[in-house]
Amino acid sequence: IERFSAGLELHGITLPMWRVIAVLHGRGPTGFHVLASQTFTEPPTLSRLLQSLETKEFITRTSSAVDGRGVLISPTKKALK
Repeated sequence: IERFSAGLELHGITLPMWRVIAVLHGRGPTGFHVLASQTFTEPPTLSRLLQSLETKEFITRTSSAVDGRGVLISPTKKALK
């Protein structure tokens, strides 16, 4: 796991950030609470991770067409590479 984490550092991400990207890669646009349960990440921690990933342009957030209050988190092309 140390070598894997070191490889992630080359891309400017941590293992928890990678978990978020991996789930988004498999699921596509995903709601916050589903993402929290799929990554086994507490909501406050996930919020911080998402902020960092958005700043690094690995994710985007868009309003849900189904629920006006909901937000969908999606991976960017950069994240999928």
